[in-house]
Amino acid sequence: EDAPELNEDILRLLGYYLAEGSAFIHKSLGIPVVEFSFGTDEEELAEEVARLVEEISGKRPSIIRDARRNALTVVSYSKEIYELCSKECPGQSHDRFLSRRIMKLPPEKQRILVEAYLKGDGSVYRRGRVLVRATTTSKLLAFQLQEILARLGIFASIMVRKGGEDKIGGRRITRKDQYIIAFSPNKRWSEVRLVNGFFYVPIRRVRRIKYKGRVYNLEVVGPHDSYLVKGFTVHNCTAPIYSTHSLHSAVVEIVAKKGAYVRYTTLQNWSSNVYNLVTKRAHAYEYATVEWVDANIGSKVTMKYPSVYLLGKGAKADILSVAFAGRGQHQDTGAKAVHLASDTTSRITSKSVCKDGGRTSYRGLLHVAKGAKNVKSSVRCDALILDDLSRTDTYPYNEIYEDDATITHEATVGKISEDQIFYLMSRGLTEQEALN
Repeated sequence: EDAPELNEDILRLLGYYLAEGSAFIHKSLGIPVVEFSFGTDEEELAEEVARLVEEISGKRPSIIRDARRNALTVVSYSKEIYELCSKECPGQSHDRFLSRRIMKLPPEKQRILVEAYLKGDGSVYRRGRVLVRATTTSKLLAFQLQEILARLGIFASIMVRKGGEDKIGGRRITRKDQYIIAFSPNKRWSEVRLVNGFFYVPIRRVRRIKYKGRVYNLEVVGPHDSYLVKGFTVHNCTAPIYSTHSLHSAVVEIVAKKGAYVRYTTLQNWSSNVYNLVTKRAHAYEYATVEWVDANIGSKVTMKYPSVYLLGKGAKADILSVAFAGRGQHQDTGAKAVHLASDTTSRITSKSVCKDGGRTSYRGLLHVAKGAKNVKSSVRCDALILDDLSRTDTYPYNEIYEDDATITHEATVGKISEDQIFYLMSRGLTEQEALN
């Protein structure tokens, strides 16, 4: 989203502020102050910042030279400059971040800010290749800059230099963690390739480490299975086919905080000798919305029931389950909606098709807890049987502990008749086309 008021001069000044600036209220005078700190060898940068401040505010800032400390400081007492920097780049150096408005700008405007930031805080190494590096103590700012660089087609890695206790001139200090953003603008020397919207990064080493915490994967929608790992690194993920029966057991957990919207989509296509028994649950807090889109066409047996726990007022759940069962398959799928707060709504839709002796089942739970007022929920199950060998079942289970809940449930089972198939084939369709 473009913001015309954020012109080139303003974006360039904000870039310098990110790198070298600080904003505060003078304790004695009670007036706003914005300072930009440079070395004595950065006279041109200091003059450019002074010019930008004057262009934007109409007030010429002071340039203070301290030869003893080899420092140049551009000082502005403009309220306009103070409010601009505080609004678009709030926080101190260790927790500074870019505003939502900056993050939504078109990439070509974001480039102006980033180039100024790197000019003020970056360094360039030339040892056989060009490597640009910049350092910040703000973790959020580091990842925001990495995201902007990715939009510009540049893959930037982030290295962390851990802080801790240190001594300088006999004085004990505590260093904060430093986040080092590094990238090579020369594609000839870069090991990372940008192809069709994907960054391809070589794997240098694979090692095994002990880990007891939770593990999270975030799936990326694309032409092939892929996972998002640490920002923008993408790698392929394949499912091996074994000669004997095998088990796939996975857990997916989603937490949607206040006002969040989450849609999670799964297409399950395991080989026909896999027992697919998984757990999927989501927690929806106040006014959050969670959508599950769950499709199952593979495996020998699937038992999967995505659930949403509605924990806050106004939370919503929308679950769509689609299943196809062919020869030797049993798709036992469904959903769970657990209403633990008032004014919550849920919708469960199940669609299934079975043929060649396949079996589909809908197994669902709708729970309305005591104290959860004004709950609304609807459940709809549609099943289609394509031959006499196949089977479909529905196992709804409702637990309602409030009298004012509005609950609907409907189920339909259909079978394509021979007359319908004959009619379609008489119009030029093959039997397979008619069934489809």
